[in-house]
Amino acid sequence: MATNYPNSFDSWTDKIDRVDIYAAAHINEAYERILKIQQTLGINPQGPFLDVAARIADLEIPVVPFLFIGILDYGNIIPSGLAQELIASVA
Repeated sequence: MATNYPNSFDSWTDKIDRVDIYAAAHINEAYERILKIQQTLGINPQGPFLDVAARIADLEIPVVPFLFIGILDYGNIIPSGLAQELIASVA
């Protein structure tokens, strides 16, 4: 049976020692599933993080857009029009 991953999870039945007859296809299916996972995640999917979950969690931290980009005037940043509107709306 071919793997459905990453489009959906695979399912299978557990094999029982001395009851089920094993075939090369059984282990080849497992290898195929492992290969699909590796292809989906790529090389070093955790990057500099401890694991993939930590890397994804880091991506979910909201990033504030650069709304305050304006011109530099003697060391002071003059906010753009959008930033000025936002400042006025909370003041």
